[in-house]
Amino acid sequence: MRKIHSVLVVDDETVVRAALRRTIEAWGLEVVVAGSVAEAQQVLSRHAVDLVLTDVRLPDGTGVAVAKLALHARPAPLVIAMSGAASREEAFELGQHGVAVYVDKPVDAEQLRRAFDDARRHVPDLGVLVPAAVGHMSVRRTIQTVRDNMLAQAVSLSEGNATHAGRILRITRQAVKRYQKNKND
Repeated sequence: MRKIHSVLVVDDETVVRAALRRTIEAWGLEVVVAGSVAEAQQVLSRHAVDLVLTDVRLPDGTGVAVAKLALHARPAPLVIAMSGAASREEAFELGQHGVAVYVDKPVDAEQLRRAFDDARRHVPDLGVLVPAAVGHMSVRRTIQTVRDNMLAQAVSLSEGNATHAGRILRITRQAVKRYQKNKND
């Protein structure tokens, strides 16, 4: 289960952002806030966060845009989406873009804690994601892409420590070094 030390809260309502920040900081976590997709992009480009808690509807886009940004961050944070009015289609699309958990607003501290715990246990279903590559990527390229992304994530989570990255991936330190060398060649 992944550890959470820092959280990015993305919500356009100042009062909601402040309440979420207070709650999460009371748990001993570092909190950064953003009020839009653009602000979230700036934060994610400057700070590594472990989890993103985003509203679905934002003034300049949606939680899907925030989830896409999070997927490209290294290390890629866990993502929880929240909304008081998201449709089934929106919830489905959020899941397709890496959102681990969806919660209805208003959310209380206990619901939020459960959502954090659920996100930490979430394992993306590659069976849903990989079929989208069919017809666009060869099997060899798909396997290499999955391997490269898993390696990059593990190395980032371990802050470059090959032994720790190997433990995360359940491979040897030497295999991590070999993959890194091959990637750089």
